[in-house]
Amino acid sequence: MSGYFGYSYYEENKSRLNAVQIRNPKTGQCLVPGIRSVQDGSYKPLARPLFIYAKGSSFARKEVQAFLDYIFDNEAKIATRADFIPLTKAQLKRARTSFALAVKAANKS
Repeated sequence: MSGYFGYSYYEENKSRLNAVQIRNPKTGQCLVPGIRSVQDGSYKPLARPLFIYAKGSSFARKEVQAFLDYIFDNEAKIATRADFIPLTKAQLKRARTSFALAVKAANKS
C-alpha cells in the first residue's frame, strides 16, 4: 500500500514507513525526502513550500507588518514546533526583501 502525507508524519513514523525516492531529472540521482532535498527543491514534486497570503493593501497596516515581522523573526522556531522544515537563510532573506518591497508599495498607495 502507498500514500502521500507530510514529511513530519514520515519523520515521526520512519521506523514503520519507507519513503519513495524521487529521481531528479537534472542529475539523474534518486533522492529520499530530507531537510536538504526539501529546502533545495530537489524532492519535487512531492515537496512543496507553504505560503502566507495577504492582500497587498493590508501591508500598509502596522498590525499586519508586526505579525509578519514576528513570523520572520521566529520562522525556524515556528517551523520546527509545527514539524515543518524551516527556510534556509537565503530563502528567509528573499521573503523579507519581498515583504519590504510590498510594504513600500502599499504605503505609496
